[in-house]
Amino acid sequence: MNQSITLVFSGEAGQGIQTIEDFLMTVLSKDYFVFSCSDVMSRVRGGNNTTEIRISNGEVSAYKEAIDVLFLLNDHSLERLKSRIHKGTILVGREDYVDDAFLDAFGGTFLKYDFEKMAKEAGGKLFLNTVIFGFTTGMLNVDDGTCKELIEERFSSKGDKIVQDNFQAFDMGYKEGKDYDFSLSFSQVGRLDETMKVLNGTQAVGIGFLGGGCNAVCSYPMSPSTGVLIYLAGKSKDFGVLVEQAEDEIAALNMVLGIWYAGGRGLATTSGGGFSLMEEAMSLSGMTETPCVVHLAQRPGPATGLPTRTEQGDLLQAVFAGHGDYPKIILAPGTLRDGVELGQRAFYLADKYQVPVVVLTDQFYLESIGLMERFELDEKYTETFIIETKEDYLRYRLGEGPISERGIPGYGKGLVKVDSDEHDEEGTITEDFGVRVKMHEKRLAKKEEILKDYVLEELQGDMDYDQLVVGWGSTYGVVKECLETGNYPKTGFLSLKQLYPLRKDLVEYFRKAKNVVVVENNSNGQLAKLLQMELGIKVDHQVLQYDGAPFAVENLKARLEEVLR
Repeated sequence: MNQSITLVFSGEAGQGIQTIEDFLMTVLSKDYFVFSCSDVMSRVRGGNNTTEIRISNGEVSAYKEAIDVLFLLNDHSLERLKSRIHKGTILVGREDYVDDAFLDAFGGTFLKYDFEKMAKEAGGKLFLNTVIFGFTTGMLNVDDGTCKELIEERFSSKGDKIVQDNFQAFDMGYKEGKDYDFSLSFSQVGRLDETMKVLNGTQAVGIGFLGGGCNAVCSYPMSPSTGVLIYLAGKSKDFGVLVEQAEDEIAALNMVLGIWYAGGRGLATTSGGGFSLMEEAMSLSGMTETPCVVHLAQRPGPATGLPTRTEQGDLLQAVFAGHGDYPKIILAPGTLRDGVELGQRAFYLADKYQVPVVVLTDQFYLESIGLMERFELDEKYTETFIIETKEDYLRYRLGEGPISERGIPGYGKGLVKVDSDEHDEEGTITEDFGVRVKMHEKRLAKKEEILKDYVLEELQGDMDYDQLVVGWGSTYGVVKECLETGNYPKTGFLSLKQLYPLRKDLVEYFRKAKNVVVVENNSNGQLAKLLQMELGIKVDHQVLQYDGAPFAVENLKARLEEVLR
């Protein structure tokens, strides 16, 4: 069975917690499986932010509630974290950050280290993160030379003095940590960096979008989707990606439709409120059969809600986005590899079927960092379906199936016309009832064609199951870990990666099960409703969470024990 320890760093924005996370994840991932996630308050300064890093001798990709080692970077971290402290927790920080009354009430062992004083001795409070990086790596007996290589790589552009000052800060922390000698109870896995890559969900879908041929991104910034915009902007010169920060989300998706109309492969990345504004353009995509790809990064709503927290609350919004009936595709990555593969595949499916494709992620998925085994991208998904038009070209030709040949202006001798109103075969506006029915049925018939390219689900656990746990998106890691480490006999885990449209024969998975449990990070059981609506599947139990936090391993285990026999 996999073993792990959980480190948590708690402080304010601006204290360098993200730098600590970056350094530790890079260093520790060479010899251990690692996973990190953050809990950030929606404010520029103050408040309390935490970053959790799990170190394990096996694959790990889930949040854990119980803290093994807690680093306190200020004096107001404890109140929010007290429920996560147990008698075995080691608290590390300045003497006045924890008092005896707290330890008596909540347990734990307090190690008094004045990291702020060390940072000042090294040159100032800006070195606090380097001191703590040094302490942590010394405590875990990590090679200090490797750590210093990272520091030099990170700060060399700022000059030799900055590098040397950081070396000094690191050495001060490292010595103290080494003296403490906290030994892990499990062995190194070793040389994982040779076959695996450290990345977060934002990078995973970003790589996928680039692999799918994305050559333009138009968006209005909105957490937590902005990271994808920033990532693609950073790659714009290397991959030839046009980047446009639009004046609002309405303009952003309309620009993306224009890009596809002209033969490009555009992306809009947004979050719940922004996607609401894009819905008219989603319908425009459906009516004009102009492809588009939208990355929808979920966060708790309605309205602004909890903009820096996580939730799976926009599935049904994506399914029903826009007005009128038209086909669309909704994909939801659960692993980092899924993010790459589905990001790439989204552009292929949009191009092939001339429909909007929504890639549905959330804050927890995008901002969590983990390990992904290296693999080759499938070049099939860069195939383009644009044709060179002839003089007799008809954009919406009837009688040849639901997928018309897609021409673009200026490529061939044909005239390419589209209209947001109902149109005839040429693309000219019409109010002929008969044409309306034919065109509408032609568009809707794409749904059956799309199912021929269905993104396959993943079934794990006992193949001879009579209990079935169903999940989607970012709950993948926590459900997998719970079922692997808990005692749930004859239980399978079905992870859906394409949420709409759903393949009809998925019902076979459910017919086999006597007890179906759906796990979702929302209050309404949106996947369960979709399964009922699309496939007539009745769910026996729903395990829901909607407080803005991801499921924790311990909490989900306890709730599964209530509903699994």
